[in-house]
Amino acid sequence: MGSGSITHNLRRVFAAGRPDLAAREIPESQAFRQWMATHSAARDWDALWDYRQQAPHAIDMHPTDEHLLPWFVAAGAGGRETVPERLHDGVTYGCLGMDAYAFGSGAHPLRKTLAGA
Repeated sequence: MGSGSITHNLRRVFAAGRPDLAAREIPESQAFRQWMATHSAARDWDALWDYRQQAPHAIDMHPTDEHLLPWFVAAGAGGRETVPERLHDGVTYGCLGMDAYAFGSGAHPLRKTLAGA
């Protein structure tokens, strides 16, 4: 199990004063989250490991690595051969991606169970 945020830039959250929890997602967050989902589904590990160079708005969405590194630890524990499964995607404050992923052989069955299928 890993914990972090798929996007995490608190300077953006508080830049305009008191943040709006239900703010519309900013394009930079959406682009980064979609890039992560696409490259995860493709098991494009080389691109994912090089996300700071390859992902759109990577430095803006993660000024530092510590909130995304748990994703990589959990992915490593799940193994290279299984596809990371996005269980939840959501955004708060317009730029904090709260996407949840599962890894390993139990990921797909878990996603199906959560979806009610």
